[in-house]
Amino acid sequence: MIYRGIEIQYIGGIPEDREVKEKFRDKIKLCFVGRLYRWKGVDNLINGYKLLPKEIRDKTVLIIVGYGEDLEYLKELSGNYLNNGICFTGKKDFKEAVGIVKSCDIYIHPSHRGGGLSSSLLQAMCCGKPVVGSPYEGGDEVIMDKKTGILLNDNSPKEICRGIMEFINDRELRFHCGRGAKRFIEENFNWSVSVERYKEILMELSRR
Repeated sequence: MIYRGIEIQYIGGIPEDREVKEKFRDKIKLCFVGRLYRWKGVDNLINGYKLLPKEIRDKTVLIIVGYGEDLEYLKELSGNYLNNGICFTGKKDFKEAVGIVKSCDIYIHPSHRGGGLSSSLLQAMCCGKPVVGSPYEGGDEVIMDKKTGILLNDNSPKEICRGIMEFINDRELRFHCGRGAKRFIEENFNWSVSVERYKEILMELSRR
């Protein structure tokens, strides 16, 4: 399969959000970026966060970047964890959102079935972030289990919790998957590489 390219160099040049980095310097920072609609599975992400053991939850923060019709519902679902473990940034432009992702440690892809390959997922991988992800919205295409991230069986809260726990308990695995994720994007979502692959196909067809 030949994938579309993404703006790898532009993303690479965006600095991390120093304010987020400093504010949560003593926390393992989990992150989600996307529109806050039902099919994105953010409710399952919040419920998965709540399932974390207290000693793990106390040293993590979940940062949710985006805006949508479910914002107030998701804030209400967060309950006592709102601004006390779960933080909503509201709407951010592309550069701001990438900066926040770069300041975090683990990216979460909790999508339901339906929809194409998630751009936010690709961008997080391009930033070198290890991913905990459902197999939906392209997760099973780009998340190679234990190589570019942790591929979940589904997007249930229990599975999301399992994936987060696995990364939190294994810092080396986080580093390995983050490095693998970035390399995977550079090798498969580079416009130059994609164009060359199309050229090869056209040349092969022209010989027939």
